[in-house]
Amino acid sequence: MSTETQQEPKVDAVKQQETLRHIVKTVFADKTPVRLRLCLLSSCVVALTFYFWAENAIRSHEFALVTVGKNSAPSVVAANLIKGGLLKMDASLANQLLLKEQDADFQESFNHFEMARTTACQQLVVASANITYGPLEIKPIEQINLSLGRYQMQAQKTRDLYRLRPGPEVLKAYREGLAILNEELIPAVDLLGKVNDDKLESTFGAESAHSAMRCSLVLVVGFALIAILGLTQIFLFIRFRRIINPLLAAATLVTFVFVNHLYNELTHSAGELKKAKEDSYDSFVAVLNAQCSLYEANVAQSRWLLDRSRADHYERQFKKHMDNIATFNSEHDITASIALAQKQLADNEKVNLPGISGALAKEFSNIGFEEEGQTSLEALQALKEYQDADARMRSFENSGQHEPALRSGLGYHPFAAKYSFTKLDDAFNRLVKINENHFEDQTSDAAKDLAGLQTLARLFLLFVTVCIYFGLSPRLAEFRK
Repeated sequence: MSTETQQEPKVDAVKQQETLRHIVKTVFADKTPVRLRLCLLSSCVVALTFYFWAENAIRSHEFALVTVGKNSAPSVVAANLIKGGLLKMDASLANQLLLKEQDADFQESFNHFEMARTTACQQLVVASANITYGPLEIKPIEQINLSLGRYQMQAQKTRDLYRLRPGPEVLKAYREGLAILNEELIPAVDLLGKVNDDKLESTFGAESAHSAMRCSLVLVVGFALIAILGLTQIFLFIRFRRIINPLLAAATLVTFVFVNHLYNELTHSAGELKKAKEDSYDSFVAVLNAQCSLYEANVAQSRWLLDRSRADHYERQFKKHMDNIATFNSEHDITASIALAQKQLADNEKVNLPGISGALAKEFSNIGFEEEGQTSLEALQALKEYQDADARMRSFENSGQHEPALRSGLGYHPFAAKYSFTKLDDAFNRLVKINENHFEDQTSDAAKDLAGLQTLARLFLLFVTVCIYFGLSPRLAEFRK
C-alpha cells in the first residue's frame, strides 16, 4: 500500500513532463494555426507594451512640464518679489526717519512703503494660491503672514515715535522692526523660494536624465511592432498566397506614422522644456537674485546713514550684497568690462566678460534673446553709476557733511544714488520680463506638443489591436472548418 502511494507522485510528474513536451512540440511544430495564434498574440502584446511606454513617456513629460512651468517657477518668482517688497518697505521706513516731516520726500517715502507693502501682499496671495508641496510651503507662508502684520505694526509705532518725540527710542523701535524682518520674514521667504527651486531643479534633472531613454525606448518598441506586423504579412503571403492583408497593412502604416509623430512631439517638447529651464528660468532667477541683492544693498545704505553706531556693520552688508550682484578681479574692473561688452555687442559677438562673477555674470553668460544683451549692458552701466554715487555719499558723511550726504543718497538728481538705483532696478525688471515672456512661450509650446497625445495613444492601441484581430481571425477560421 505504501509502495503504491510513493509511486503515484512519480506517475503524475511523468505525465506533467509529457504534457509540457507536447505543448512545446506543438508550438514549434510546423503548424499554420499555431503560428497564426503566435503572430496574433505577439503583435497584441508588443502593441500593448508600446502603449504602456508611450503613456509613461507622455505622463513623465507632462509632470515635468507642470512642475517647472506651473507649480514651481511662479512661486520662485513670487518669493523673490515678496522679498523685494519687504526690503523696499524697510528702506522706505529708514528714509522717512532720515527726513523731516515737512520735506516733500517724506510723504513720497511713505507712498513707496505702501506700494512695496501692496506688492508683497499681492505676491503672497499668488504664492498661497499656488501651494503644491503641502507643509513645505504652508509653513513659511504662515510665518510670513504672521510676521508681516507684526512688522507693519512696529513700523507704524516707529513713525509715531518719530513724529511725537524724536530721539533714541525711535532708533530702538526701528531696530525691533528690523529684527522681525531679518529673523522671521526674510528666512521664511527664502525658504519658500528654496522649496520650489529645489523641486524644480530635481524634477528637471530627473526628466533630463531619463527623457532620452524613454523616447528611445518608445522608438525601439514601436519599430519592433512594425517588424512583427511585417513578418506576419510575409508569413501570410507564403502560407496563403495573399499578396497583402489590408487590415495588417493599415495597422503597419498607422503604427509607423504614430511612432514617428510621438517620437518627434516628445523630443520637441523635451527640447522646449530644456530651453525654458536653461535659457529663460536660469536667467530670470539670476536677475531676481541680483535685484534682491540690490534692495539689500540699498536698505543697508539707508541704515548706514540712520544708525551711525552700527555704520561699519551696514557698510560691510552693503559691500557683501553689491558683490553678490557683480565682482571683478584685479585685472578686470567694471569700466573695462563695460567697454568690452559695448564692443562685443556692436560687433554682434557673444558677450564674454572675463574676471566677472556674481548674479549679473550668470546673466551675461546666458544671453540668448533680442534686447537682452543691450539691457544687461545698461544694468552694468547703472551699477557703476550707483557705486560711484554711493562713494560720493559716504565721502560727504565721513567728512561731516550730513545734508549733502542725504541729498547724494536719497535725492533723484542724475548724480544721486537713488537715481542710479532706479535705473538699475528698471534694467533688472526689463531683463526679468524678457526672460519670463520667453519662458511662458517655451513652456506653452512644450505643452502644445503633448496636447492630445494620451488620447491618440489610446485610439492607436484600439485601432491596431482591432486590425490585428480581424486581420488574422479569418485565416484562423479557415482551419476550424
